[in-house]
Amino acid sequence: MTWRSLMAARALTLSAAAATDQPLRRWAGLHLSGELWAQYDHLAHCGLRANSPFPNAGGQHQEQFDLAFRRPQSGFSRLEGQLAGRFNRSDLAGGPTGFIPKRLAIQWEKGDAFAPLCATLGDCFVLFTPRTVQRSLNGVSAEFRPASPYGNLSVLVFNGAEQTPFRGFEYNDLMLSGLSAALFGRAGGALRANWVHSYQGADPGTSWTLQTYSLAGYIQAQAPAGQQVDLEAKSAYASGEGAADPGYFLSLAGRGKSPLTHDLTFQRYPRGFADAGAAISAYQQNLLARLGWRFASRVRADARFQRTTDGLSAFRVNNQTLGLNANGPLPLQRLAGWTFRWDGFGRFTADKPGSVDRTLYSQALGLNASLDPQWQGKLSYQVHYNNGRLAGAQASLNALILPANGALKLWRMETRARPSLTYRQQNRAGGNRELGAGLDLALRRGAHGGDPALDLFGQQQQEADTDLSRQSLGINCGYRHGAGDPSLSLTLEQRLQDSATDNTAGPRVGARYVRQLELDPQPLATPDAAPPAQEPAPATLGLSRFLPNMPLDQARS
Repeated sequence: MTWRSLMAARALTLSAAAATDQPLRRWAGLHLSGELWAQYDHLAHCGLRANSPFPNAGGQHQEQFDLAFRRPQSGFSRLEGQLAGRFNRSDLAGGPTGFIPKRLAIQWEKGDAFAPLCATLGDCFVLFTPRTVQRSLNGVSAEFRPASPYGNLSVLVFNGAEQTPFRGFEYNDLMLSGLSAALFGRAGGALRANWVHSYQGADPGTSWTLQTYSLAGYIQAQAPAGQQVDLEAKSAYASGEGAADPGYFLSLAGRGKSPLTHDLTFQRYPRGFADAGAAISAYQQNLLARLGWRFASRVRADARFQRTTDGLSAFRVNNQTLGLNANGPLPLQRLAGWTFRWDGFGRFTADKPGSVDRTLYSQALGLNASLDPQWQGKLSYQVHYNNGRLAGAQASLNALILPANGALKLWRMETRARPSLTYRQQNRAGGNRELGAGLDLALRRGAHGGDPALDLFGQQQQEADTDLSRQSLGINCGYRHGAGDPSLSLTLEQRLQDSATDNTAGPRVGARYVRQLELDPQPLATPDAAPPAQEPAPATLGLSRFLPNMPLDQARS
């Protein structure tokens, strides 16, 4: 059920809502789905154990489950949830051993309430703006859509702890609480007010609190020459321990029927601002200007200038970047169907004390080609040049990557092949050369399938004057029967170095079983149920989809 149906419920009559609220059978309408997954691996060491691809040897296993349920409570209300976890007894999976909860969430949507709401308990993702709150939390969140004569009104409240994976609350975790109210006007534009309270720590000398208040606005306007201008502004103020000056964000973007596009963004985040729940880094200032042009040949070019200051203090570091990129079809008749992407920039870095002075030049070229109806090819070439004038250090990196993918006829099986070739070279003190080649196959015939993969890698280190050669072969064979998918895998990896005593090999044999679960719901016991809700004429706007510089028609749910 989307927010459209939630808002549509408000337009129905009370008699229709009452008809859909007939009592349901206890399990009527319950839909269960999920996946059960189990794997066993046997690992072995051959040669020097320190260079082995596996930290430990012997039998290891892990099991995972991911279950979800959904149950409509009426025509305009439903309850759904997800439970996922893992039983880990394997070094290959990483992380702690034992039972590891991964996700626990219950969500309730009720569209026929006085204020249609969507509430989540457990793992929830909270988004005000990327500069305020954009985090996954364990707690509770609720969004309300009360009626408003001025436009679509959204109120979002939350409280939770930043923890991964879900393991219950602890007093020393980062705790966040917040309230956001957003009004999306009928004629376009939006206004949002946010409040966030953050708290962490219980030990003396380490605990802190911080409150952030912010106000954001978004306006769309028509400019001459068919240009559409999007203006977004935000100001925020933080109070509490470690708080500093207010933070600002301003963005002006223009695009339309003409081939010209332009963007201008200024943002300043002092220390103590936006470091409690935002997705941006505090203690910085950034100015970005971009100018683009779309040619008649469908080639698009963009020029950009960016100035970033990290550390707004006496030890600040300034970065200035000048860049140009272009992409589109190659303007050559013989290479019709080929596309390219080129990006080049120069970055100049210096700090206020004068201890850092670096220059970086970078170029990257990518080509995409349709070799025939069955094959696609790519070519990527990159060059980086880094010069630290004060330290006298110079470094360059050349990289060539040639991947492709296409269909083959092999043993009367449906076959997809992906060959690749990679070459990298670093010219500096202690630089090295690397050469890699790979071939991945996907074989299918009826319910049977296999995925053999071959990888060859060689490295030469100039400073240590050592060579490394690595070969790996992987084979995975599976059989799908109904909802079950058992498979067997074999991996052989060998690493050869200059000294024979450093050589190693690691075989791995594994078995996996995946079971899909699906339980269709029973018919709802509502003999006098009302007809389904009709989609309203005006689309509503989801708060979580309202992003910076995004036109309102793209953000509508």
